[in-house]
Amino acid sequence: MKKKQTDRQSKLIRITNDRARIDQLLRKLKRFGFLPEAAPDAETLAREADDRLFKSILLDPNHVLRKHFPETRPTNYNLRPRAHEFKLPLKDDRNFVPRLLFKDMY
Repeated sequence: MKKKQTDRQSKLIRITNDRARIDQLLRKLKRFGFLPEAAPDAETLAREADDRLFKSILLDPNHVLRKHFPETRPTNYNLRPRAHEFKLPLKDDRNFVPRLLFKDMY
């Protein structure tokens, strides 16, 4: 248990360090004029890329990543528009597919 916890902590430290390095790179690019000052930060860029990928997977039934998504559930009701029609798996914030399936679910 102790080893698993330290592995998780070291992974979080690496992720934090990677994000700091990317943010530092973007600040340098802005300072030297390679990016406009109004350019979004790294987190916004990553979120937008995830949204574009998820949308392309939703719209293309033959997408290569579609096999990693759960089955769709049929609905007989015409209720409010939904983010997607997939069956929801157990919540898991660490993996890409479940994280996007639970995004904007309210």
